Amino acid sequence: MSIELDVKIYCKENTPIFVYDKKEIKTLNKDIIVQYDDNYKLDNADIFVAFLSRLDNRLSSKDDKIKSLIISHRSNINNATFLRYFNGNYYIGNFVGVVKDSIEYEYSGKDKKETLNLIIKLEIATRFDYRDKKYFKPYFLCALLQSGEILSNDDNLKSSDETMFDFLLLQLFKSELKKVMKLGYYQTYHEFKENNDRFRGQLDVPRYIKENSFYNNGDISYKYREKSKNNYFNHLIIESYHCLKRKYYSLTVSAIDNDYDIHSYIYALENSINNIHYSLKTIINNNINPIFHPYYFPYERLRKVCLKILRNEGISIFDANEDDSLDGIIYYVPDLWEQFLENNLKLNKFDYSCSNQEDKNIFDNNDMNYRQKIRPDFVIRKSETPYAILDAKFVEGWKASLTNQDNPLQDVFDDFNKCIRDMVSFGVNKGGVIFPVLKLDDNLSYVHNIFNNSEYKFYTFCLKIPDSKEEKEYQKWNIKFKKYIKELQTNLDNYLLEIK
Repeated sequence: MSIELDVKIYCKENTPIFVYDKKEIKTLNKDIIVQYDDNYKLDNADIFVAFLSRLDNRLSSKDDKIKSLIISHRSNINNATFLRYFNGNYYIGNFVGVVKDSIEYEYSGKDKKETLNLIIKLEIATRFDYRDKKYFKPYFLCALLQSGEILSNDDNLKSSDETMFDFLLLQLFKSELKKVMKLGYYQTYHEFKENNDRFRGQLDVPRYIKENSFYNNGDISYKYREKSKNNYFNHLIIESYHCLKRKYYSLTVSAIDNDYDIHSYIYALENSINNIHYSLKTIINNNINPIFHPYYFPYERLRKVCLKILRNEGISIFDANEDDSLDGIIYYVPDLWEQFLENNLKLNKFDYSCSNQEDKNIFDNNDMNYRQKIRPDFVIRKSETPYAILDAKFVEGWKASLTNQDNPLQDVFDDFNKCIRDMVSFGVNKGGVIFPVLKLDDNLSYVHNIFNNSEYKFYTFCLKIPDSKEEKEYQKWNIKFKKYIKELQTNLDNYLLEIK
């Protein structure tokens, strides 16, 4: 007999799950919290590794459902994994967000053996976000998702799961809306009744007798069917938008209203349906059924997201009627970091400009046909001439480049080699990386000679992240964060661009 058991796991990306193979002892890191029924004594590390392995198997097997959960990614995630193995330890991969799936687990208790169907809900924050069994402060994760400041109605971010899930839900609403915008507006056939002199469709004799029999007005009563944007689904979109705006006004303005394409889409849609108003109950009841139309099927995920918003299901982004299937919202955190830098660092100063994700083909076979594509994160130019190469790196190993005097590049040598390759390919003598760190002493060197008597320079720029464990209030955390962003900008100007 299979017994279902709900398991909740809270962790951070890049967190080690210590596994000592020789002693056959498995121990969970203190930053990983596993919760389930106290009547069972399970091997938490074994469960966690098995669950991450299942996610990786689905990811590598071209499972479209799990890949559809990974939104807003620009990188090739075919080689990305939830579970990394390095130097004898397992680590959580470069994903953040929430995901749910199930695994079979053979349980051996004191008095019984059972097959448990573990329904696991996994929440992954960044390694810079603080949480324990009581508090959760996803300040940096929300800053990455927003690509800037964290905003809320009262300028205060609550320390609760609801805040993170609502924020993710808002971002998912925006993402799904952007996808369906390419298809145009959702339209369905509706019957319209008119009484005027512009007859079309079918004559409505009873209504004609009732409304026009005693008047010589030339009007004809008729009815017709045509496609219209004025339908329950479009009302669902508009109501969801207003629900988010009431709950998180500043967040919605920043994420949706400040996006010209989305705001124009919503504005035009709202103007076209505002002559009819339905109650919230009517809108929800008329959007219960899934969308199966082949052309409009991409709207189905948006329908689910809207229903979660209107049902106040922000605390759970999972479908209650699909307990055995994978669901959630997942972000590839290196992409979030790169987008954050794009939106917060300004390199267009004093004749300098910066392009993002610029392609270049290299390596020919003596035929002047360059076939191998490279793509550095940032190409900086001075007077249109390539000047420097920078890569956005989120891995923790880059901190050692500033603190480890013996072997500073031991864990990031491949990243270093890529940057040198890109420097040579673009014909520049300056290159480097930008990475986040939690705690770091001041007065460290950010400029490095690659070898003796060389004009080639390598730069290691870091953005210090305030410790949310120490900063109990968001306002204080955000003040520090803004200060650190300005410090990073100053270092870029002074060292890389040589603007004193």
